[in-house]
Amino acid sequence: MKIFAILILLISFSSFSQTAGDGVNDIDGNSYPTVILGNQEWMGENLRVASFNNGDEIPDLSDYNNWFNQSGPGWCNYDNNPVLDLNYGKLYNYDVVDNQLEVCPVGWHIPSTIEWNELIEFLGGLSIAGGLMKVDGTDFWSAPNTNANNSSLFSALPGGYRATNGTYIGLYEYGFYWTSTPQTSAADIFYLSYDSEEVSYASGNFSDGLSIRCMRPYSSLGLAPIELNKNLIQILDMMGRETTFKPNTPLIYVYDDGSTEKVFTIE
Repeated sequence: MKIFAILILLISFSSFSQTAGDGVNDIDGNSYPTVILGNQEWMGENLRVASFNNGDEIPDLSDYNNWFNQSGPGWCNYDNNPVLDLNYGKLYNYDVVDNQLEVCPVGWHIPSTIEWNELIEFLGGLSIAGGLMKVDGTDFWSAPNTNANNSSLFSALPGGYRATNGTYIGLYEYGFYWTSTPQTSAADIFYLSYDSEEVSYASGNFSDGLSIRCMRPYSSLGLAPIELNKNLIQILDMMGRETTFKPNTPLIYVYDDGSTEKVFTIE
């Protein structure tokens, strides 16, 4: 697992609002609470599904040799322990993320780096957002679980990860999350730590096993959630320059199907 910090310039907010969503079920019947944060609705738990949206099963690669020699999509429970599944969810390789079959519920998707950055900016920036996202206390996180208060209702838990060689690392200490944004031989990821209130940006090997959170756009007018089976890939200002989410500013959202949407959020 290659982990390296990258500084991202983000605008901090002193306050934010959140609203509990109506929840969502996956294809296997697992139920998840959801939370509306700005123009996004996020699952409030890590994904636990073992099937793609069309019903095709995702292979269980719990066996060490199967994971080490994996080819194609797969999942496992941390330390091959199904008891951990309910709280921490499954760990998935990147072939589950980068797949023509969808793993998130219909209308939901695995967020891009831009969408993760929008969430983090909405919560005040990289330096403090982790504390607002982590479940508080030390029942699930190792001490000291620095400045965790879960005021965002994101309810992040430390599911750890599985390295390319099949080794399990970091349960109770780190929560690693895939993005849908690939690099040359790896992908962008975000992670939270038991000893920091920061959110960190890093690179994960395609054959690592990480947690997944699904999200979907939410209407800036406060109406019903937008049911879109498309991914946000870029945010532009009105001059066509790439930017990140900003309140009180006209923005253009660009989606992977070629469509665009003008967004203006009042803060």
